[in-house]
Amino acid sequence: MTTWSERLCAPFDAKDLEWRALHTGISGNGRPWVRCCCYVTARGVQQRLDDVVGAENWATTQPIYTPIQSCGGFVVGISIRRGDEWITKYDGSELPDTEPFKGGISGAIKRAAVNWGIGRYLYDLPESFARDVITERRDGYLYAKIDGKAHYWLPPELPSWALPKDSAVPEPSGGFVDPTVLESANEMIESLRGMKPDFDRARELIVEYRNQVNSDGHSKATIEAVERSLKNMWQETKQWQT
Repeated sequence: MTTWSERLCAPFDAKDLEWRALHTGISGNGRPWVRCCCYVTARGVQQRLDDVVGAENWATTQPIYTPIQSCGGFVVGISIRRGDEWITKYDGSELPDTEPFKGGISGAIKRAAVNWGIGRYLYDLPESFARDVITERRDGYLYAKIDGKAHYWLPPELPSWALPKDSAVPEPSGGFVDPTVLESANEMIESLRGMKPDFDRARELIVEYRNQVNSDGHSKATIEAVERSLKNMWQETKQWQT
């Protein structure tokens, strides 16, 4: 039988998670990248507590403002009633740049929840990078400013152990980008850079590869990601001829 503490620690549905960009940059070959991490939303924490212990058996403490370096932050506790006893576990969060009051309290609640095991499994995720980074808006993509310009990035897929049993990952419009296909395209591009063939041969190789990807039944998102890489490569080949 599953205990209440095990139910608190269970993985969340994707709708209760949010991804944030930690670091961004431009790689040596000119491609933008985003390193990111995954968090449980504050509403996800609240719903998990309601579902497991009951709305009447948990509470948050009064937020306490604490000076931290130059920005300050909040300390909040989550109390759970077990029998006649209330047990409280605390944690704190610095004030974010946007909505510092609301965001600081929300961040402290989410960190206090981790002390109860809620969402703690997300700390075991490997270093994560966006599957795709583009310059136009698209469903399922998140905003990030990279090198002073607006970009949009697609969060990575979670491994099966980080998902609820019998759950399906919501698929964005156009499907997911297949990282193995994109990696293969990048290897082909690097090979072209090494060979630097003449204009006609470069065009022949690029068209041949594009047709192969289009005929292999990949998702729309995968095909479009490869197409962008090949388009950039095509522009680069023109410079070789000058």
